[in-house]
Amino acid sequence: MAPRLVAGKKNSNNTFSGVVLGDWEATNSDLHSGTGLFGYYEGEQSYGFRDDGTAFIGKTGVGRIEFDGNQGIIESSAYDDDTKQGMSINLTEGTINAHQFTLSAGDNVFNATEYIRLTTDVNDYPLTIGK
Repeated sequence: MAPRLVAGKKNSNNTFSGVVLGDWEATNSDLHSGTGLFGYYEGEQSYGFRDDGTAFIGKTGVGRIEFDGNQGIIESSAYDDDTKQGMSINLTEGTINAHQFTLSAGDNVFNATEYIRLTTDVNDYPLTIGK
């Protein structure tokens, strides 16, 4: 059996647009590797669905959504508690953690450069805004 199947095209700017199915070893550390289905658009990895249940949709650093195959977690690729960036939604725990965001309702706009946490846990505060 072949380790991978590639279908796509070489673009005029010498980049690849298409799909890789199978065992894939990425040469760039920003790219995801493994066994699965990986999509590329103009040389950039644009989606991936791995056999371990993990997945991502979107390009690195520009709105990528990542799915953890072991928990109900959806995170932006920029999510990082240390650098205070991005957003994480934990569907298992019912929490939303976000850094540097804007909330709007009608004419009311709330800009925050810190942190927001929403939770359904009755033992926790349902809405936390702060550092």
